[in-house]
Amino acid sequence: VELLVSNSPQESFAWLSRSLELCRNSHRTYALLGDLFFHKGLAAQESGDRVASFGSAGINYQRAVDMVGRDDLAATSRYAAALWKSHAKLGQPAEAVAAYEKALDPYPRTNRWKNLETLARLFSEMNDKTNAAAHLQRAIALAPADKRAGLVKLKSEILARP
Repeated sequence: VELLVSNSPQESFAWLSRSLELCRNSHRTYALLGDLFFHKGLAAQESGDRVASFGSAGINYQRAVDMVGRDDLAATSRYAAALWKSHAKLGQPAEAVAAYEKALDPYPRTNRWKNLETLARLFSEMNDKTNAAAHLQRAIALAPADKRAGLVKLKSEILARP
């Protein structure tokens, strides 16, 4: 399905629209629509087209987050990361973090350090070493003792990148 979204956007949109006609509450379909608009934004030449596409991606990822059940943390995490990337592409880092954290807020805080690590990796993907390092520092403070060395190493690697 992801291949279809990236290789044939118009056909994908038609299929995904039809899927929503049949099942309005499919978080997976909304996530795929988000992917479709995100890829469209990456390929767009005009700034206005990029903004519209990333905005539409964010709306669909948010719908996916809102619809996924509390029992599916893996899907929620994927959708939250995609939502983060949409906000980041729109130049909205504060909104990106807030959306990510809000999506994961209903879940237990026992793995809060892992969420902070994910945020750090997302910031690193956007070449924002300052925010990546800050989130990793918070993750290090909250992580179990056996995970801290790996987080320290990741922080060093991120800060060493050009």
